[in-house]
Amino acid sequence: MISPVFVELPASKSLINRLLILASMQKSDIVFSPSSDCQDVLETLNALKSLNFQYSFTKDYYEKDENHYKYLKKMTVSYIPNSNPKNEIFLKEAGTAYRFLMTRLCSEDGKDFSLVVNNKLLNRPIQPLINLLSQMGAKITPKATGFDIKGTKLHGGTYQLDANISSQFVSSILLFAHQLEETLTLILTNKIVSDSYINMTINLLKSFDIKISKNENTIKVFPSDSLLLPKCLNVEPDYSTACYYILYSLMSKRKVFVPYIENSLQGDFSFFKVLESMGCILEIVCYAGKKWISAQYNTLNGIDISMSDMPDQVMTLALLRLLSQDDIIIRDYSNLNFKESKRINVMISEYEKLGLLIIEENDRLIIKKNQNMLKGSVQLITHNDHRFALLFIILSKIYPDISIDNYSCIKKSSPEYLFLKYNIL
Repeated sequence: MISPVFVELPASKSLINRLLILASMQKSDIVFSPSSDCQDVLETLNALKSLNFQYSFTKDYYEKDENHYKYLKKMTVSYIPNSNPKNEIFLKEAGTAYRFLMTRLCSEDGKDFSLVVNNKLLNRPIQPLINLLSQMGAKITPKATGFDIKGTKLHGGTYQLDANISSQFVSSILLFAHQLEETLTLILTNKIVSDSYINMTINLLKSFDIKISKNENTIKVFPSDSLLLPKCLNVEPDYSTACYYILYSLMSKRKVFVPYIENSLQGDFSFFKVLESMGCILEIVCYAGKKWISAQYNTLNGIDISMSDMPDQVMTLALLRLLSQDDIIIRDYSNLNFKESKRINVMISEYEKLGLLIIEENDRLIIKKNQNMLKGSVQLITHNDHRFALLFIILSKIYPDISIDNYSCIKKSSPEYLFLKYNIL
């Protein structure tokens, strides 16, 4: 019998990026343990150099101790006043950094910035956030390659924000709002997508004693000078990445455990509940002084579910149709086409090669099996989308006839995955 594997994970990049924005306002040195040096985090770190911050990493990715793979990398962020940083900032593909930095730079009173953005990122939605910031007093001038920003004093008050495109518009404003002199009241219009990520931001701010309230579609943030980040931050493991190891565990029938954090701030932690409702047995064990979780199944059922709060796991859930007895029906997925690729279209084309038929009708994705499931050699195209690359790596390990065009794009979120590819998967 193959021994179970316990895999430590890098820190949640969603949490790290939020914490980096907060740290840049506090202007202090902070150590992150564990950390992440994925592209999304590195782009935020490099941008913060324009605000007098430097960063460094220590130790290597992983160390293997029997069946325990330990993540060792730490990150130190240091504030260096009067370092005369450059005001030109380059962003490649980090949508989170793009949206979070827009508010942060606009709020840096008295400083000018040139934000240069890769064409692919420039085509991703940001206008609703710019419109709101302009109402608050921001000075943003569009140009062919990005934006010129004159930092100024932003104003509180009551504003509306379209919430059906990206939750990051909301989080970008909330992360800064406690520094306003007046209370900010944000009224979210249209259907809220990825509400769990908004709640992540709110709960994170509350953990640092920021006074903030949410009632249905209205959020209030009250002025506060009390933000005080600790000198060392122990950040939650990345549950977006954890879902891929659990998928491998289900497909390979090998037990792979990831750290278990009760009351996680991350929406993707709820994927474990989705698996349980499909018939998976969740196993929580103690090992090496901490709790771990894995999932296995005897019979896997279909499901009809809204994925609004964990859109990054839509593609993971759809792949479970390879294992499930019944169809999988997914609702509330429309913002997937605003990601690194047009993910709905990619799923339809690439999953068909696996023998899955995805039908889009009545605002639902219906995932079915056809009669040509995984027959013959198949090459899967990642479309330079890190989430598809992570999933396709798993498939190529389970089904030897599957090849992948290119998976270097996983550096965007999970560069450490390559080590695990060759040592665990």
